[in-house]
Amino acid sequence: MSGNRMYQWSITRFMCHLRGTKLAGQNKQNDDSIKLTLVQALRQGRNPCRSPKIRLPSARRCTALARSAQKSSTASLQPQRSCMDAPVLTVRRVNWQRWLLPAVLVVFSAVSVQYTLKALQHRSAFVRWREQILQLETGRIYERYNYPNPPIMALILRPLAELPPVAGALLWFYAKAFMAVCAFAMTFRMLERDGATFPLWAKGLAVLLCMRPLIGDLQHGNVNILILFLVMGALYAHSCQCDFLCGLLLALAISCKVTPLLFLPYFLWKRQWRVLVGSAIGLVLFLLLIPGLFLGFRENLDQLAGWSRAMLLPFVKDGFVTTEHHNQSLPGVIYRLVTHSPSFVSYPNGASTPAEYHNLADIGTLAAKWIVRAGQMLFALLVILTCRSRITPRGGWRQGAEFSLVLVGMLIFSERTWKHHCVTLMLPFAVLAYYMANEVHSLRGRVILGLVLAAVIGLMLTASGLLPERAADIAMVYGPYLWAFLLLVAALAFALVYGAKRSTIQTPSSRR
Repeated sequence: MSGNRMYQWSITRFMCHLRGTKLAGQNKQNDDSIKLTLVQALRQGRNPCRSPKIRLPSARRCTALARSAQKSSTASLQPQRSCMDAPVLTVRRVNWQRWLLPAVLVVFSAVSVQYTLKALQHRSAFVRWREQILQLETGRIYERYNYPNPPIMALILRPLAELPPVAGALLWFYAKAFMAVCAFAMTFRMLERDGATFPLWAKGLAVLLCMRPLIGDLQHGNVNILILFLVMGALYAHSCQCDFLCGLLLALAISCKVTPLLFLPYFLWKRQWRVLVGSAIGLVLFLLLIPGLFLGFRENLDQLAGWSRAMLLPFVKDGFVTTEHHNQSLPGVIYRLVTHSPSFVSYPNGASTPAEYHNLADIGTLAAKWIVRAGQMLFALLVILTCRSRITPRGGWRQGAEFSLVLVGMLIFSERTWKHHCVTLMLPFAVLAYYMANEVHSLRGRVILGLVLAAVIGLMLTASGLLPERAADIAMVYGPYLWAFLLLVAALAFALVYGAKRSTIQTPSSRR
């Protein structure tokens, strides 16, 4: 093959790959600049596939694509023409990444059939809450029904509650399915701000890992996907340098459910003052002003006081913890196993009655409280030691890993953590999948991280899916989800520490 023809063959091989990647959808000026970079590399005798500005698969793969295109095309290369004018053979490949999230939405739509039957039998949480929400203005729903969320959450659901029960439940289901897909999109875009690609197999792995909690929350009809959507919206806004919007969305999530409050100490540690100002203004808006305009300010304050007495003060002031086997938080597991607290509760005539105990010891509630506090202090120390990187540039897997630590901490230290609360593991799973694809280059490292993720999923499936119902309930007594959370914390902390060491080694001038 002559030199000029080899020249054109290399360009053609590059452009065959170019047409099947994201670069093909960009403007012509960008394509021409990339082609010029390739030509300069060829003239200097360098391998164009190893150009720092061009990320290509192996040369064997590029050659196979070009030969396949040559066989199926009638176009021919003209040696007498210049290399810049050489015809480009294109291979049209399906961009499967753009179909990933629509496929997730189709799966959620299939789940809606089962949810419809559940709503018809009044076994959906939304249907159970409907009457309580409709009585928000006239009745004391916190004293009568122990409604778990502040008034702003009831006001958000009020338009759906006024519809017929099944229609409102289905609209709530599809709204949550759409919010889950949007949360996936924000998660992937935030991680891709590092500059490296997020491979399709890694995205698919992240989707599969968090699919079980998502489907569980969709079937249950709870509000956890809404909280996930608000939190991911806040974190994505922060990665886009919209700090005030981040604070407002975070405040709305806190106003609907208390646990995202854990992000405020994190942003205080990071000195993100505009986020904190936005959160303070948002808390005033969503806890006081907006509910006060609908309910009346005095009535809203009374409702907030009732919610605080029912949901906050028993845990904060009296140290009360729900010890039923469904509770997978650190306080729930500690109190269940080392104090004389019931792991199974029955409700004859509507009264809570202890049914079974599985505690291994009885050290008293005061000692158990100090164990929980020690765990909180250790977690705070871990965050301080691993989340020391600067907040700029925004986005990327390192900042996503820091956010993930806070999200897992929300589940560990909440007063109660049910299985469907784990929808917030979407970001931790995505971070570890991205880290495996782009930062772990050895087979041993990928195997170890894969085994950790497999252990996490195995622990979560012991509570539902792998074992019979009674065996799964007994397994939940010993906190399999809590052990899965701790494994995730260890993996995220290792990724942050090891990633910081690698970046320091690669850029030794950063120490100066």
